Amino acid sequence: MPIYYLETNALIELSGEIPRMVHSGVSAYTSALALLELLKGLTPGSYGRKRQILDEVLGTRMTVDWDMPHQRMARAFGVVDPDSKDSDSLRTVCHAMVRCAEFAAFQSELLAKGIPGIPRGVERYAETLSEFHSAAFTDALQRAPDVPAKSRKALYQLMTDALPGVDFSGAGSILDQMDAEATLQIEATLLAIRMGARDVPRAVARLTSRYDHTLDIHFRVSASNLRKRLMLRQTPGRNDLMDTVHFLYLQRPTCRIVSNDRLIHELGARDCPRRAMTVARFREELRQQPRTPGSTQE
Repeated sequence: MPIYYLETNALIELSGEIPRMVHSGVSAYTSALALLELLKGLTPGSYGRKRQILDEVLGTRMTVDWDMPHQRMARAFGVVDPDSKDSDSLRTVCHAMVRCAEFAAFQSELLAKGIPGIPRGVERYAETLSEFHSAAFTDALQRAPDVPAKSRKALYQLMTDALPGVDFSGAGSILDQMDAEATLQIEATLLAIRMGARDVPRAVARLTSRYDHTLDIHFRVSASNLRKRLMLRQTPGRNDLMDTVHFLYLQRPTCRIVSNDRLIHELGARDCPRRAMTVARFREELRQQPRTPGSTQE
């Protein structure tokens, strides 16, 4: 039986249908990342619609994976990330929003709780990824537009400098080197640095030895996206990074991501066939499944 992960735009498009879907026993869940993206750009004008979606998710007790991406990543490497403040703040914000019918009352409640606004945990995560994934690419591509020949050695050096723990010095094209193992090493390096490791290579080796393979899909699609950008002589955009991060939440073989996002479907078709579906396909699949009332808990 498939388990459906509802990405941000799926939550928006399915607004009004979520209670019926949950009560019919569909096994579906969403994430802290999806809810945080939903709340970005919150204004008095958008408050009512977004509040309704949150009310449907929380009011029906639909499963929410409240781990932020950095917590989810740490867990896969056998580490408990002590930084849960963004996740805790997001829970508080979401529940306050459901309680408050008016935007002004919502703002007042957040101020009373000492929360200045929407948590920036995922934005910080994306910014950190951008530093590692984009800086070297940008520099290399500006120096040498003809990547195939004269700049390959420089590109290897830039990548090695930017990504400690990842060896890009071997033979062959950098496109061949940028595989799932390389992206795993990148994430292990980010985690080691965030943990304050003094000996980063040793910490990376220890982390990778503990890796539980729950993020294999994420590493495959991340590598695929980076290879594509290199081939096009482009740098990975922040929206690309955020889209690939959603794959962190597909941790079981039966999990499928529901989204209308073009890049998610492009990556899904290439790197994890039949794991991504449009909202229209999701609705069609639900109509074909037998229904038994129950919970969405995994």
